Amino acid sequence: MHVKIVENDKERADAYYVRKTVFVEEQLVPLEEEIDQYEDVSTHFVLYDEHEPVGAGRFRLVDGKGKIERICIVP
Repeated sequence: MHVKIVENDKERADAYYVRKTVFVEEQLVPLEEEIDQYEDVSTHFVLYDEHEPVGAGRFRLVDGKGKIERICIVP
């Protein structure tokens, strides 16, 4: 397994796929709450098992401090 910082649309789609699977489908979080206004100001990352996305999260600065959010792993 390896973690990759998102650098392109395909990797961002992989991150969203994992987040939607875990938060929206499994935990029933509304999509409009999961994909929010901070997506474009965050650094996203994806955990890959071989070439399959299995985990995701994001990092952003809030009041000058780092905040790690939306951490998830598919079952």
